[in-house]
Amino acid sequence: MKIGDLVRFTKGHHLQDGLDYCEDWLGTVLDVSDTGVKIQWFAHPTMSGPSVYDEQWWNSLDYEPFEVVYENR
Repeated sequence: MKIGDLVRFTKGHHLQDGLDYCEDWLGTVLDVSDTGVKIQWFAHPTMSGPSVYDEQWWNSLDYEPFEVVYENR
């Protein structure tokens, strides 16, 4: 993933118990670093700003949480 990519949660993520609500989310990657990623999700009524996913959250998963839908060139 890189800045500007359009992403969504992977099937492996949204099929986890209680995470089905994020199945249709699409977002743009705003920032990527060694310690996390910042994503602005679209059309989500309760989110007014970007979501930050840090390495602690990412490292707690045994699957890839995001997939690139459209790659920014």
